[in-house]
Amino acid sequence: FCKYNDPIYVKMEKLEALIKLANEDNIDQLLLEFKEYSTEIDVDFVRKSVRAIGRCAVSIAESAQKCINVLLDLIETRVNYVVQEAVIVIKDIFRKY
Repeated sequence: FCKYNDPIYVKMEKLEALIKLANEDNIDQLLLEFKEYSTEIDVDFVRKSVRAIGRCAVSIAESAQKCINVLLDLIETRVNYVVQEAVIVIKDIFRKY
């Protein structure tokens, strides 16, 4: 959905739109997208992508376990800012449930 050559402000808006469109039917595809975005160069966009996974988990209860699994996969990448954001997001998900 987000192309590598999109300006950062377009990527951010697309990310917000994807979060709002998330439902039980498309969550698997969105989680794959968000996971892919976590490998981008722009740190702010990566952080927001990881947060998007958490927002989906909180808003769609049925998807919480899938979201946690994706976040655990991201933690295994051992990229500092990805791990930091994923841990914060998991904490927020645990607070909700």
